Amino acid sequence: MCFAALILSRILVEFLFEIFNKANDFSLNYKLLNKFSVILTTILIASFIGVICGFFPALIMTRENVINNLKNKFSKGKSAGYYRQSLVVFQFVVSSSLIIFTLFVIKQTKYLNSTDLGFDKANCIEVRGSYKLGNMQAFREDILKNPNIEDCTYINSFLGYNNDGNKAFVSIEHKGNTMSDVPFRWRNIDKHFFNATGVKVKECLDLSTITNGWIINESAVKRYGLSDDPFESKIMGIPVIGVVKDFHYTSLHNSIEPFAFKYIPDQCNGGFAIIRFNPMADRAETINFLRSEWKTFAPNVPFEYQGYSDKFSHMYKKEKQLKNLIIIFSIIAIVIACLGLFSWSLFSIAHKIKEIGIRRVNGAKVNEILKLLNVKLLSASIIGFVISCPIGFFLVRNWFQEFAYRTSISWDLFILSGVVVLIISIITVTWQSWMAANRNPVQTLKYE
Repeated sequence: MCFAALILSRILVEFLFEIFNKANDFSLNYKLLNKFSVILTTILIASFIGVICGFFPALIMTRENVINNLKNKFSKGKSAGYYRQSLVVFQFVVSSSLIIFTLFVIKQTKYLNSTDLGFDKANCIEVRGSYKLGNMQAFREDILKNPNIEDCTYINSFLGYNNDGNKAFVSIEHKGNTMSDVPFRWRNIDKHFFNATGVKVKECLDLSTITNGWIINESAVKRYGLSDDPFESKIMGIPVIGVVKDFHYTSLHNSIEPFAFKYIPDQCNGGFAIIRFNPMADRAETINFLRSEWKTFAPNVPFEYQGYSDKFSHMYKKEKQLKNLIIIFSIIAIVIACLGLFSWSLFSIAHKIKEIGIRRVNGAKVNEILKLLNVKLLSASIIGFVISCPIGFFLVRNWFQEFAYRTSISWDLFILSGVVVLIISIITVTWQSWMAANRNPVQTLKYE
């Protein structure tokens, strides 16, 4: 049977391999399964499982009385019962732990995609290669004639890079005190940047009269002790002229670090054009318009763009793959646990046929019989769930350490997973119990 299962699983894997790759954006190579070492390993594993699965029943059979064996009657020792119950409990520990982990993975992925990043990622796109446009200012003026486009700015990459910005060790002056060799990261921006990106300014001087200055984020203010009056500060001898609210320029795996913008109002250069759409704009139509304008200014340069929603979503590709995989494994584990519970229910009912018949003759109701049969069976799944709670909590907490920003570990998802486990268990055992409870007691006692 193990080798038959191995052959069937091989056929199933071959059939589902490409579907699995496409659904999870994997690039697993099926040819690896054709290696001699892999084939030999799978055969040895199947042989080992076959031997183990055959050994224990054979051992039990040899310990039984020959007469009982011929009558298909086996002892009901406590050790055998504990062994069967322990296996079912273990299966539910695994499946319940996976269900808990799956629910929190789904919750965290939703959190990653729905968190406000501090700028307008939904309506902003980034176009690569803007320095090849020739007249960048003319391109900006032309596209702004389209009511579907709100603004455009140029920058040498803005968001979505784990090591974004120019980096150097600088000196920071604040009210007569100087900090030397301070790690510092920044980007040069023009006067259109904030309107084009939606990054929120917390406080700022009148920028119309300023030609050069630093606009730092809240984290820089806190880290460098500038909160009493950031405008009394200079970085590399250039004054601080504003503070922006913290925003996420990398994924939520990383905490927000001190960051600054060097404000050069009439700058018009950079390798990327950041274009902000009108929220009511037809996106496909606007993209076609931009492509046409781009071709006019740079006919030999491909129009390569990416929306910031897509860009940040791609940062969580690993989490999406994990979510898909854990859902698949959870379903497999639940099915295996249900098969174990179903088999145990058949075995238990078979050993209680005579007792059920006697109770029914003495006037026991169907719901009383169901309670008799189901309480012990369902207790295994409940025990398994209780054991799985700390295991699930440990798995979730450890996984959450990968994120600087994460959702809460709330008990409602633990309760939900317990309800799911209980419902699945009830469905699994109740049908067989109901059939046994409604069986004609006369026929049952006749054959017993």
